Formats: sequence, C-alpha cells, structure tokens
Amino acid sequence: YVEQYIDKRLPVVQDAAEKEALTDYLYYNICAKPSGEYALNRLLTPQAYAKEPMVHRIPSLQVKNISFLYGAVDWMDAKGGLQVQKMVEAKNNKTSAVEVYQIPEAGHLLMVDNWFDFERAMVMAAGGKAQAGPKKLSPSFYNAPAADYASSVAKSSPQVVVS
Repeated sequence: YVEQYIDKRLPVVQDAAEKEALTDYLYYNICAKPSGEYALNRLLTPQAYAKEPMVHRIPSLQVKNISFLYGAVDWMDAKGGLQVQKMVEAKNNKTSAVEVYQIPEAGHLLMVDNWFDFERAMVMAAGGKAQAGPKKLSPSFYNAPAADYASSVAKSSPQVVVS
C-alpha cells in the first residue's frame, strides 16, 4: 500500500533505492505515535486554511531575511508570499527583506520533486549567490492589487525560511 502511494503521489522519484527509503520513512511515520498531525489540526481548518493566518504578522517581524519557497506546480501559489513582500515594502520596514522563490518542476513537496533547485533556492535564501533554476519572483509576477490578497483569508501556507 505504501509503495503504491509513493508511486502515485511522487512519480518523479524513479530511483529504486530512493523509493525504498521513502517507503520505509512513510511506513514508520504512519506506524509511530502521532505528533505532527496534532500540530496540523491545531493550525489548519479541515480545508487546509490557516486558523490564524500569519500574513499580517510577518511584516512586523524584526528579522533580517524572510524567504518563501513555492513549487511552480504547487497546489498553492506564491501570491501569499508576494503579498507579504508588498506589505513589508509598504510598511517601509528597513529591518526585513522578503524574497519569494519559485522552484521549477516542483509541486508542494519541492525538496522531493526537484531537490537540486530546492537546494539552490535555499542557498540563495541564505544569502548565497544567485543561481540558475529557482526563479526569484517580484510582486508584479501576478499583477495583483496590493491590498486584495492580504485582506482575504490567506489561503496558502508557504514553506518559510527565517534567518
């Protein structure tokens, strides 16, 4: 059953040893005492919407860099991260810089779907040299009005890297 799930959910994984490792990992996580599931139930509604979206709290963070990473074919898009970027710029927050990266050929599990470009984006998010592969997005990517997205319920839960 677990092998079939890996085949259907992660078709990009073709290497037999990698499939076996993922199968074992998932199997033992399923068999173990629940932990992360409790956190998800506290943080998300049944439709995977945040119970207390962070979109309005992030611009007040006093950290140097905030990076959002999204898969190019993820079920959630980069609008949430780009909206936070606009909000930080509008607040004239000189402490924080927000960057939004899109990982090509990756869905929600970017580190599995395209680990190579995910690693490149992580290096860039940590202040490393820009590299081919990950696309650094700007607010004009969607041409969305500045306040529209933040005023609605944040429907995306991006992977956030704070440094």
